[in-house]
Amino acid sequence: MHVIADARYRRMRMRVMPDGSVRITVPRRTAVAHAVEFAQSHIEWIRQQQKTARERTVIFTAGAPIKTRCHEITVSHHALNTCRIVRDGAAIHILLPENADITTAAIQQKIKTIVEEVMRSEALNYLPVRMNELALAFGLTFGRITVKNIKTRWGSCSAVNNINLNLHLMQLPDRLIDYVLLHELAHVKEKNHSQRFWDFLEEICPNARQLDKELKQYHCS
Repeated sequence: MHVIADARYRRMRMRVMPDGSVRITVPRRTAVAHAVEFAQSHIEWIRQQQKTARERTVIFTAGAPIKTRCHEITVSHHALNTCRIVRDGAAIHILLPENADITTAAIQQKIKTIVEEVMRSEALNYLPVRMNELALAFGLTFGRITVKNIKTRWGSCSAVNNINLNLHLMQLPDRLIDYVLLHELAHVKEKNHSQRFWDFLEEICPNARQLDKELKQYHCS
């Protein structure tokens, strides 16, 4: 449990963090013992929130393939005591020790790191080439292109037309990848989401608003 004193707070507030830890923010000069007592009086709520947090962090399960644009990644167990990655063309097999619990935060993070490394490699090979193709087709120019693990958006275009793209684009259908690229290219001409922006985007990407709605069905991290 982590107790934080903050003068802006007039009463205690408690949160269960994604990793299951408990954070209590208290008014200044509040005794730690009072925070502990407060937590103990809400122990059942804490346990339920921790259970929910664990369920949310279990993204990858054994036997359920993870599909990217160019690969299919599977997770399974094997008899060895180490984690192995076996590549077989477009198939990537993550092999965990037989007694490893895939639901633990550490193993979930390990799988996530491997998946993101695969997507980063794909993105670096595909996105700049495709962006250049689309820019050339519509007579647009941009600055530097960067691929990142962005948590809150699929892409962005800076004031000097440098474009950042999310490596998680590699889990989208091709039509939505193109939509995101064209969306950022449209920002080369229009820096906001005004009607002029959408009118131009519709010129270079017919049915843009429908594609934008479809994109909202996917998570960008």
